[in-house]
Amino acid sequence: MLSSLVWIAGLIIAGSATTDYQCWNFKSTDEIRDLYLKQANTLRQQIAQGAADCKNNAKCPQGKNVYRLYWDCMLEIEAQKQVDKCSDAVTQPNDATIIVKKQTLTTCNPKPLFKEAVKNWWDVVKTEGLGNNPIFDKNGLASFATLAHGKATRIGCAQKNCNGDLYQACVVFGKAPEMNQPIYEVGQGCQAPTECTIFAGSKCNTGTNLCVAGYIDPAATTSPAPSPTTASTPGVVTTTPAAGTTTSTAPPGATAMCPQNGHISTDAIRNIFLNLHNEHRSNLARGLVKNGNSQSFARQASKMIKLTYDCAAERTAFAWAQQCKNQDSNTRGVSENRYTFPNKNLDMTVIARRATNRWWEEITTKGMSQSDLNRFHSNLGVSHYARMAWDSTRSFGCAAFKCADFINTVCHYNGGGIEGEQIYKMGPACRRCSTIGTSRCEQGLCVF
Repeated sequence: MLSSLVWIAGLIIAGSATTDYQCWNFKSTDEIRDLYLKQANTLRQQIAQGAADCKNNAKCPQGKNVYRLYWDCMLEIEAQKQVDKCSDAVTQPNDATIIVKKQTLTTCNPKPLFKEAVKNWWDVVKTEGLGNNPIFDKNGLASFATLAHGKATRIGCAQKNCNGDLYQACVVFGKAPEMNQPIYEVGQGCQAPTECTIFAGSKCNTGTNLCVAGYIDPAATTSPAPSPTTASTPGVVTTTPAAGTTTSTAPPGATAMCPQNGHISTDAIRNIFLNLHNEHRSNLARGLVKNGNSQSFARQASKMIKLTYDCAAERTAFAWAQQCKNQDSNTRGVSENRYTFPNKNLDMTVIARRATNRWWEEITTKGMSQSDLNRFHSNLGVSHYARMAWDSTRSFGCAAFKCADFINTVCHYNGGGIEGEQIYKMGPACRRCSTIGTSRCEQGLCVF
């Protein structure tokens, strides 16, 4: 039993996976994430292809508009919080559904249990059954309804060994259907993007017949993240598209910066956000930014860091943008800028430029008194600028989503926006780079 109590540590050392999820929950590994995600998408693929087993050896109704799940690091964190309680009692969130499994560990190799948990949650349909219309009409179908929900797009799972009892939880977004509501639509799995109608700009993976959620830019459409190279691993993001996958008008390598985020953005859009942020920070560091409508300039920055792009931050930004709420999120561990556009026909490259510039324009139109400390206060009306100008921030990520009534644009920064703290250290550009561990200076920015 002692060996089973330390199984997680063993997996962290030995686990290896081809997919880099870039999640920050160190209680799990990419190998474990792969096991959960592959199994969930394998089962959803069976619905789309009419191959899912139901009660009495019958097949479940075939489904259309069934979306492929993507791994969500924030949902994984919520799943980890659930299992860390060592309890199967659940308080359901408003916009997602948590499913939990508890079992006694009797093996030193728990890896098969991760896939098995997903399969067990799914297989309740074999005892409960479905009618010709897949309605959630029995409490015993709850876990199946969560995993088979056609409109679900993201999942995150976690596990914990609680003194020999293995607790596993998955959090699925969007929220599972309520009682007597449909689990998914009846029909044939997709063969073309036009058959994926739940989310704007959806694509179709014709290899799996699953839809791929996302937004679409009329001037620069993005392809779905490539399908797996073998039939045994549906839903895994790789860099080799399968034959028959919907083609893209995006340039080759359009998602090389964030291979796992092909459903979110393109490198062209990412580079607009990144280059504009660094251009503004460079101008500020070198004393070239007007402070308000006066003729004075904002003071130079002595240790302004050159930003890098963060794919995990892009995913958390997308997670909020996709909820289509015209309000800021409470995403932990990041500061956030958000901008909404009522014109849904805007090119996504225009959106990236316009949102970034409008956030920055707060310093040039409103200005602020910098005094000797240059402190941030939210009542100054320059909060978006301040998050962009925070000198100790090293990385960020952004996403935009076309909602029913507007385009929601969100950037998440790994730091900054702290009430009462200094926005940046003033002084000649790059003079203090050495105090933060680098001697490289480019255009007034400290480079790591």
